[in-house]
Amino acid sequence: MNVIKEVRIQMGLNQVQFSEFLNQPRSTLSMSELDERCLPTSAMLKVILLREFFTTMQNELNATNIAISASRPVHEIEDLNVLLQKWIMQFEKKITETQNKLAHVKSRYQHICTINGVINKLAARLSPNDFSDYEKSWLQLYLHRLSKRKTEFGLNYQISLQLKIDTLQYQLQRCYTLKMGLVTEEISKQ
Repeated sequence: MNVIKEVRIQMGLNQVQFSEFLNQPRSTLSMSELDERCLPTSAMLKVILLREFFTTMQNELNATNIAISASRPVHEIEDLNVLLQKWIMQFEKKITETQNKLAHVKSRYQHICTINGVINKLAARLSPNDFSDYEKSWLQLYLHRLSKRKTEFGLNYQISLQLKIDTLQYQLQRCYTLKMGLVTEEISKQ
C-alpha cells in the first residue's frame, strides 16, 4: 500500500480531509496515492513524520500491552488509566511548549523581516558614494547575518513546528480515546 494512503487511513481521514490537512489540492493527493505524481516536499515531510509517529505509537502500545480487552482485571484498567493520564499530561506540556516556541519564532521572523526591509529601503535611498568602504562591508555583513537569521526562523522551521503540534495533538486525542474506552470498560464491569 502507498505510504501516503496508509497514513491517511491510519488518521481515519478521507482524501478531502487529508488534502486540507496537508494544504494540497485533493487531485494532487489522489494522484500521489496512485504513484502518478509526487507530493511537494513540505507535504511529504508531514506524511513521513506522521508515519514515524504511528510506528512509534504502535511500538509503545505493543510494549506496554495496551490492548483493551474485556478479560482485563479492574486493577490493570486502573494502571492503564494512570499511564494514559501521564501520557496526556506529557503531551499537553509538549504542545504548550511547542506552541510557545512557534509564537516566538514567528515573532522573531516578523522582526527580522521588518529590520531587513528598513535597511534595504535606507540603502536604496542613499547613493553608494555616501558610504565608506568600512560602512559598506559592515552593511553587507549585517544584511548577510539577517538573511541567515531569516532562514533560521523561516517558513520551513515554522511548518515543522506546526507539524509537531499537529502530531502531538493527534497523539493526545488518541490517548483521550483510549482513556474513554478504558472508562467505559471499567463502568461496564461494575
